[in-house]
Amino acid sequence: MTPFYRKLTFSAVFAFSTILSACLMKNTQSDTQAAQNLRAQKWTLAVFGDSVTNGVRANTILGKETFELEDLTHMLTLLATGISAGDDPEGEGALNAKRMQRSDRFFGKPEFSAFLGSQEWSIPTRLRNAFPHRELKVIPLARSGMSYRQGYMQIDKLINDFSKTKGQNPNIAIINLGGIDFFISDYGEVFRKNVSSFYEKLFKQYKNIFLLVAPVPDLVTLMTLPDRTTLHIPKQPPLTCHGLWRQGGLGTKTGLIAPTTSEIIRTRRAQIEEMNQIIAEESVKAATRYGSFGKNQVKMLPPPFAAVSNKEWDTLLAFDCFHINVTGQKYIADKLWDVVFSTLKQFD
Repeated sequence: MTPFYRKLTFSAVFAFSTILSACLMKNTQSDTQAAQNLRAQKWTLAVFGDSVTNGVRANTILGKETFELEDLTHMLTLLATGISAGDDPEGEGALNAKRMQRSDRFFGKPEFSAFLGSQEWSIPTRLRNAFPHRELKVIPLARSGMSYRQGYMQIDKLINDFSKTKGQNPNIAIINLGGIDFFISDYGEVFRKNVSSFYEKLFKQYKNIFLLVAPVPDLVTLMTLPDRTTLHIPKQPPLTCHGLWRQGGLGTKTGLIAPTTSEIIRTRRAQIEEMNQIIAEESVKAATRYGSFGKNQVKMLPPPFAAVSNKEWDTLLAFDCFHINVTGQKYIADKLWDVVFSTLKQFD
């Protein structure tokens, strides 16, 4: 090698090393900034989510409830409007969303929620016990029928509430959305656009926020469980899970309610995997583009129901075979707690 080429090679290696060092330094600085941001402030936790997040019907047990026919009709109407609220966020869908919010006051049991609750196993209670020297404020934003398509509503509510109260901006958020998106068949690029819009809006408004993001759960296994009795109705035959879902319009677009096919099941599983990949990609992309500390502001949570057997599901479900009861909410909290704790411990 001639002296000229040796000099050229040395210069290229030196330049590459300088660029690499700068990138590593920037990442280290971002890590440090993210840690300092959470160490220096009180913790204000915003919880985004749907009816499961809000603990809807968590005080009921599969197969143990007796309903009057009039109450059942009312419940089925609310179930149907919840799905249509996610299906059509404008016009009639927006009206349905308001109906669902009102119904949350009756059916919602946030005190039993894994994400919002006041039980000894609830994540907020565990955070207060694990970090007693910190003041923790929880902002409940979960609403029935909410999806990534409608997530902007929860962000707008957060912005509006804080503009009125002049409270401290949230520096931590739990995101538990995606189930309704699956049921209304928002897949592929449509879903990516909705997810991207949600995280871009969130990071543009709250550049320092740290996110704990829950994946779309395994709804395919849930919807293909063997049929069983759910409700006892006086002077009427017992209602089964599949019958309740059909009457409420739950899952009709997915084709998962029996009879279904192995091809549909495979397709829907692949779609949930794709949805979770999109959530991971778009949340990090928005954090990198608009957040103060980049990709370090997002932590994906594990799927809580990944290894639940058919027999176990019966102990975790509310009477409608879809929402999660108190035992199921505790199950979620237990599965997610180690990751939540270890993630936030590094910022303590």
